[in-house]
Amino acid sequence: MEWWLYNRAVLHPEVEASLTAMRALAAELEALHTVEGMIIQDKGATMSVHYHMTRQPEIAKQQILDLLEKSPHIKKMRLMDEKTNIGIVPRVDIDKGTAVTGLIQDHHLQGAVYLGDDIGDVPAFRAIRRARENKDFDGLAILVTSPETTQTTIDEADYTLNSVQETVTLLNWLITNTTIKHQV
Repeated sequence: MEWWLYNRAVLHPEVEASLTAMRALAAELEALHTVEGMIIQDKGATMSVHYHMTRQPEIAKQQILDLLEKSPHIKKMRLMDEKTNIGIVPRVDIDKGTAVTGLIQDHHLQGAVYLGDDIGDVPAFRAIRRARENKDFDGLAILVTSPETTQTTIDEADYTLNSVQETVTLLNWLITNTTIKHQV
């Protein structure tokens, strides 16, 4: 939904049209702060409502969905039912896959490693696979799993890691054992 340009985050133009509705929805979601353990993560252009730390996660999830269903602003949004949260994003044709594809094309990348941990990362995994069809590109789609990870999400990744610690180990190995060529 945003790009990092000129040392700052810049919203995609299609997303800017949804900001008023997102801000109104954020105000409506404030009612959920009364639920112990509910975490509302306002990211500006998107939001995530985490319910995994509530006493009754399934009931909390239904409360979120009921509140969103009643909102007049939800028709401008898309809901993403993730592992233990509900993601709320503008209803635009932008996702992590379009972002990865754009980065590969705009920067003429010859390789990339994408690390993700949820169903929202599947479009990026698919983008890496599509890019690999080009002989000038090599990439990996790696999923960091948790007990909540679905088999469907696992099936979309090239490889899986079982924890953040395994991810750190992989990154340290890459730093130690690879040479990165910089073009000036």
